[in-house]
Amino acid sequence: QTVAMDTISADAAWAALLSVNLENTIPLRMIIFDILFTQNSLTPIAELYTDQNQNGMYDPGEMFMDLNGDGEWSPILQTTDRTETWDLSYQLHDAGITVSGINSVDSIAIGEGPIFKINLMADNSSSVENVGLNFNMVNLTDIFGNYNLQYTSTNGVFIITGLGTVDETVIPTKFSMSSNYPNPFNPVTHVNFDVPEQANVSFSIYSLLGQEVMSQTNEYQPGTYKLTWNGRDQMGNALPSGVYLLRMESERFHKTRKLVLMK
Repeated sequence: QTVAMDTISADAAWAALLSVNLENTIPLRMIIFDILFTQNSLTPIAELYTDQNQNGMYDPGEMFMDLNGDGEWSPILQTTDRTETWDLSYQLHDAGITVSGINSVDSIAIGEGPIFKINLMADNSSSVENVGLNFNMVNLTDIFGNYNLQYTSTNGVFIITGLGTVDETVIPTKFSMSSNYPNPFNPVTHVNFDVPEQANVSFSIYSLLGQEVMSQTNEYQPGTYKLTWNGRDQMGNALPSGVYLLRMESERFHKTRKLVLMK
């Protein structure tokens, strides 16, 4: 069996999805991976979102911060096509993360490819450009109950592409909201915005008839953020093609941008 981690990169204070890939020559029913970070510069993180229906989980259509830029909301741990029926779990510890899962009915079939992904954020105050990602322990059990199967591993590297510290040189000096990109869009679009001070900031999306289709309010610390919208309303329903208005508003700022959804 061969297991490998991708080499990934992201700007400081942003995130990237790390894939753990497996090439197995026998079906597997249980996996345990303990992954260590060589420096204290990475944090497994779920992307922030607005829990509009207050059910404690992300639902399609809710606004979120797309920290890794993949256009979708990312939890800390994601399954893949090879493990979509598995109930994977994770445990964070000081040096990294342990991922485990078991499925005696639907095993990981013989093959090659990613079996799970971890969303990792690079520390904004890091002075380290490359962070090693090492397999501390891998335990694979096949469908016959044989455990501690032999394997070879390839470790990965997280490359922090933009280094910096949180100081006055990187904190925005004024509120702003960029034009969305892409525009027109389908299925998702992104908007960057700056917050120069701790503030409650609201975002609302309206149709040209004045109907509010989406809204959220959050408290932000000074910094630059990215908002992603997937063309759905507050209840997760897909909206028709058309022009929509995005309004950003705080106590001392308001701005409106035109979004063109084209299907």
